[in-house]
Amino acid sequence: MIEHVNEISPLDDSTWRKIEKVARHARLGAREYVSAFGQVARSVGLMHSGWVRAYTVDSDGREYTSHLFKAPALVGDYASLLSGEPVRVAQQALTECELHWVGWKWLQELSAH
Repeated sequence: MIEHVNEISPLDDSTWRKIEKVARHARLGAREYVSAFGQVARSVGLMHSGWVRAYTVDSDGREYTSHLFKAPALVGDYASLLSGEPVRVAQQALTECELHWVGWKWLQELSAH
């Protein structure tokens, strides 16, 4: 996972140690939500194993998958994290997933230093 994140934005060892101290380990079962419609996202997930889909639902109730995430991946509704608005594109586990959650507010404070 470290390699995956470092490809996006390299972090030094000191920063990784800080993240490891606050990251909360979780397992999601298939069909559980990473981010559910209507909730405000508060954390970003560092997914180590599994598959997640991002999807929307139209007015007739039809689901449209817009993106698939395969571990290693960063998951969570970025639009909701940035705006503070409720999730409009849900993310749901397709398989059992293992991940670490890191609070968005904490990450913002870390990046300010």
